Amino acid sequence: MAIVLYSLEHWEKARVLLQAMQEEEPDNLNTLGYLGMIAAKLGEQEHARLISDRLAAIRRPYLFGRHTYFRACIHALLGEKSEAMKLIRESLAQGIDYTQFHADMKIQPLQDYDEFRDLIRPKG
Repeated sequence: MAIVLYSLEHWEKARVLLQAMQEEEPDNLNTLGYLGMIAAKLGEQEHARLISDRLAAIRRPYLFGRHTYFRACIHALLGEKSEAMKLIRESLAQGIDYTQFHADMKIQPLQDYDEFRDLIRPKG
């Protein structure tokens, strides 16, 4: 439900649900990622960066770059495109699935960024 509310741009309502979820599972990647993106969408830059830092500090097996990808989404929404691209490349090296970049609205701010378009352009 929280992701649906986020997609409908009901960020405050989504945040209420996500914060309740976070109390139950503080290091859930999806919960933290969406809370960080909501903070960025609402102009809460410092809060968004704190969540990005918290995601960066998560160390456990089988993350496959998801924590880093959420950080890229947060920084893209903050308008920090070069940092977002650095994190996207890092998430790829960590195992994130390349195919999700083409249609993922979480990184929509990068769609017109040349470095991003070069990354998703078909090769060969």
